[in-house]
Formats: sequence, C-alpha cells, structure tokens
Amino acid sequence: MPMSAGPRHPSHLQHREFSQKSSFSLSRSLRLGFALMLFLFLTGLSLLIYGGIYHPAQLRAGATATVSAALTALTQSTAQAHAHATATAIAQAHATATAATQATSVAAATVTAQQATYTAATQGAPTLVDPLTGQNGNLWTLDSNQGQGCLFSGSSLHSVVSSDHVFIPCLALATRFANFTLQVHMRLVRGDGGGLVFRANGASGTGYLFFVGSDGNYSLMLSDGTQANALVGGPTPAIHTAPGQDNLLTVIVRGSSIILYVNKQYVGSAQDTSFSTGQIGVFAIDLGHVTDAAFSQLQVWSR
Repeated sequence: MPMSAGPRHPSHLQHREFSQKSSFSLSRSLRLGFALMLFLFLTGLSLLIYGGIYHPAQLRAGATATVSAALTALTQSTAQAHAHATATAIAQAHATATAATQATSVAAATVTAQQATYTAATQGAPTLVDPLTGQNGNLWTLDSNQGQGCLFSGSSLHSVVSSDHVFIPCLALATRFANFTLQVHMRLVRGDGGGLVFRANGASGTGYLFFVGSDGNYSLMLSDGTQANALVGGPTPAIHTAPGQDNLLTVIVRGSSIILYVNKQYVGSAQDTSFSTGQIGVFAIDLGHVTDAAFSQLQVWSR
C-alpha cells in the first residue's frame, strides 16, 4: 500500500504543478492581450480624436488664418486703392482749382493791362479837339443828297444813310495821323449803327472802320475801296443799346496794332499792316434800316 500510495502522490503533485503553471501562463497572456487591446483602443481613440477633432480644427484654424490673411490683404489693397484714388482726385481737383485761379489771375492781369493802356493813351492834353458843332479847319466832308450824307445838326455831326448795306463816311480831309488815340461820342438816333474811320483815304475810299451796332455787336473792318471786310468783331456788354444813349468809342493805333474800346472798356484788337497813315472821320451804316448816327466831342492824342 505505501508502495502504491507513493506513486499517486507524485503523480498528483506533478498534476498540480502542471495546473499552476498553466494558470499562470494563461493569466499572463490575458494581461498581455488586454494590454494590447487597451493599447490598440487608445491608439485608435487617439487617431479618432486627431482625425475627427484636432486635425480638422487645425485645418479650420489654418483655413481661417488663410482667409483672414486674404481678407486683410484685400482690405489693405482696397484701402490703398481708395487712398490712391482719393489722393488722385484731390490732386486733380487741386490742379483744376490752381489752373482756374491762374486763368482768373491772367484774365484779371490782362484787364488791368488793357485798362492801363487806355488810361495812358488818353492822359494829357489832346492834340486835336473838335466839338463837331460846325465846319472848321478840319474840313469835314459835308454832302446831303436824297436824304442821306453828312451834315451838322443839333450841335452834332450826323451821318445819315438810307441805302441797304451802304456806309457813308464823314472825313476830316485836313487831318493825317499815323500813331494816335481817337475818341468820339456817338448817339444812334435810329437805325443799325456807326463809328469811327481812321487811316483813311477819301479819294480811294480805303481805310479802317470801327463799327458799333444797335444790337450790341462791334466790328473792326478794312475797306479796300469797294467793300469792307471784318478783321475782328462780336457781341460785347460794353455797348449801350437803349435808344438815345451815348457810346464813347475809342481806338488806339500803334504801328500794326489796333486796340478797340467802348465806354472805356476793352472790346477787341487786331494786327494789320494794310494802311499806316491817313485821315480820320466818322460814319453810319445801313444794314437793312435807315440809319442816323450823331457824333460829338471828338478828340485825338497823337503819340
């Protein structure tokens, strides 16, 4: 019996030892497996968090930063463009205002110079003074035929014309001027207009005519003996157009330069070398209406 019990025990012990090792090995494997599964789970969770939350957030942040940068650049570009446009507009407005100011200054300076020319030309005692109340040593051409011509009446020298597009000069045949200032008062009794004659030749019918009309227009004309052609002219507010009003006509002649004034205001000028000297006088012109122009207080400054 003891002999038989001995083998059982060792066999039993061996079986127990074997069972403990297997349990230990299995427990260890489970722990390793659990640890591996936990690792894999955590890894997957990390990937899930990174891929589903963190990375998209980074992408959104990056995109937001990119968009923000683009918007900032666009805003700055727009602001710069607006600033440039504003600066350009201001510069253009300033340039326009400067040009307008300069033009106004030039115009004002021109008017001042023209007025100074008139003042200088009419200073001092005139070389010739004729009230035009009657015939005198100037030898005015007087001729009245069929209701037109030159005549003294009512303390004035009248030029009357009743032929369409015809002018009748009344010349001081004893005068001869080259460089001078000629001035006279003209009152338009009726009709279209009249004015001054200068550097004229009574024999050939040539000379210059400074015309002032009842419609507010003026003209400087050149007569070649057969017809008169305008050198300069146009409307001017300087002319008094009311019936019966006087207009003071002035012409300043220096060489080829001819400067015209009405009521002491500059109206125009021209350059011409056709005639250099000649007689002075007055005239009336019919442009479709019978015209009667009365002249008085003629003065000449010879320089």
